[in-house]
Amino acid sequence: MERVNKEATRPPRVKGVPLVGNTFQFLRDTSKLLDNAYRKHGAVFRLRALWLKYTVIGGFEAKRFLQEGLAEKYLSRHQIFDAVGKQLGNADFVLGQSGPRHLRFRRLLAVAYSREVASQFVPEFIQATRHAIRTWSPGCILDFRVPPLIFLVCSLAGTAKLMLPSTGLCSSC
Repeated sequence: MERVNKEATRPPRVKGVPLVGNTFQFLRDTSKLLDNAYRKHGAVFRLRALWLKYTVIGGFEAKRFLQEGLAEKYLSRHQIFDAVGKQLGNADFVLGQSGPRHLRFRRLLAVAYSREVASQFVPEFIQATRHAIRTWSPGCILDFRVPPLIFLVCSLAGTAKLMLPSTGLCSSC
């Protein structure tokens, strides 16, 4: 039986840093990262930001993919986010939408998620981060069932907005 090299059948991966992948490139200049990757690897390539993996389709191929309606068929948000919407009581949220409805939500939320709005909370996030880190004692065991960065971000949001304690990540603290 002949073994097939899975890596040979997948699109090329953009070189990144161990553990964090292309996170820093993505945060520093997303357009430059995508443009350089497109020029080096062609219309289809993969990249990674922390634990998230992406396959990118760019250029005329992406335009054709969208025009032929293949995006809704193969990249539907509904497979992932319908279950989340049900857990939220059938909430109408941006990640659960696609097409014109998604674009309408994005336009409405653009200001709320802008740097101008978020920047005013940076001092609170720094304070909350320091508080969370101080609660972790040396040698404590981190619970990796919840990705630590997602947990920390959610904890920081709760701490900064509601002044809630950031606990639960470190099970032995």
